[in-house]
Amino acid sequence: MKSQSKLQGRFKLIAFNPKTGKSRLLRDWTPNLILTQGLDYPGELGSPPRAGGYLDYCHIGTGQNDPAVGDVGLQLPTAVTGLFGVPTASAQGSAPYYGSKLFTYRFDAGALNGNYAELGVGGLTSNEGLFSRVKIEPVIAVKDDERLDVLYELRMYPDHLTPLATTVDIQGVTYNINLSAALVTSGTAWGAGLGDIFSYGNPTEWTAYSSTAIINPDVEGTPINGSILSGASGGSMSTYVADQTYKTNVSIIYGIDSANDALGIGAILCRADAGAYQVDFSPAIPKTALLQLVLNWQQEWSRA
Repeated sequence: MKSQSKLQGRFKLIAFNPKTGKSRLLRDWTPNLILTQGLDYPGELGSPPRAGGYLDYCHIGTGQNDPAVGDVGLQLPTAVTGLFGVPTASAQGSAPYYGSKLFTYRFDAGALNGNYAELGVGGLTSNEGLFSRVKIEPVIAVKDDERLDVLYELRMYPDHLTPLATTVDIQGVTYNINLSAALVTSGTAWGAGLGDIFSYGNPTEWTAYSSTAIINPDVEGTPINGSILSGASGGSMSTYVADQTYKTNVSIIYGIDSANDALGIGAILCRADAGAYQVDFSPAIPKTALLQLVLNWQQEWSRA
């Protein structure tokens, strides 16, 4: 099974004078360009920024070149600062649905003084590890007695808002499958994992339901018409390949002691670190203490 979500980021810039208490909106919400290397970061394990935390730092500079997908840093970097406070996750309560996470960065008064034309966020204090970049047009002016607050919002838009019908063959039996998004108004489900690796999360939250369960036609919900059997017993994720397809492959395991029911499994709620989906099966998939079920899932993402 496969999901294909979309990512989008945007900036907001506010100058504040601590002495006078006055603030200036320098730039309202402005879309940015997620870089090619940035699209790799949610899938890569290893050294920073490929270990989560790829939005830990904000860079500002004076270069006026247009951003390009192949960029790795700013053209003329001037200063860098880290996260200010704890990022907050949320979700849109109505269509178009998306989960989001808001990151705040603060350049203290005295850190900047002059005109600035480019901005980026990334996982390193050095310039080459940017996730995204934006050209500030027109340039902004920050005085030496002002601080600059940079707000960065990363969004994830779910797919399968209408059910996808498909089939799968297991040991010679053809099963009809319906797949759709779930919990789309939950910031925990769709926003909390942004800025980190897109892993499978906690296997126990990949909840199996009894044979009568079906997907909920309301994508804000979870499977209906059945009872919860159990979560999965384990999971694994394959090594990420940076080939510009931007996907992770996970295997969720229901061992011999998990989700057993004489009548089988009717539906599963799939809860990854970033995103939630629901899938149902007809007929129900047999699952007893003599059987292990492995659910293979491919999570893909791209620019919105």
